Amino acid sequence: MKKGFTLIELLAVVAILAAIAIIAGMSYTKISKEHQKNACEAFKEKIQVAAIEYYQDKRNTLHSGGSECIYLHGLISAGVVDYSQKEIEKITNNTYANAKQYKVCVKKNNEDFTVTSTANNPCK
Repeated sequence: MKKGFTLIELLAVVAILAAIAIIAGMSYTKISKEHQKNACEAFKEKIQVAAIEYYQDKRNTLHSGGSECIYLHGLISAGVVDYSQKEIEKITNNTYANAKQYKVCVKKNNEDFTVTSTANNPCK
């Protein structure tokens, strides 16, 4: 009697390991995409808060009913946002690769602020 495994047994083990690897890869991809979306949403929220802070602290020119806009590169150069160009590209999958394209508008209604952006939503 020979000792060892037959070719069919080895192929079965390889097939099972391949199936496990595919499942793990799909799970990793899903988790990675979810993490990217969460990071992107957090980025957008931080930019919106930074725009409000910019108009409250730095400019103090936004009166009730008024509206002003600023580009992301303006927030960066004012020191309100501390992201590098590479960080922005990584977080947004290169959607905001040029900070001059991302425009944030702040509108003040009494004591509340409404923030909108002119860019497409990169967090898809």
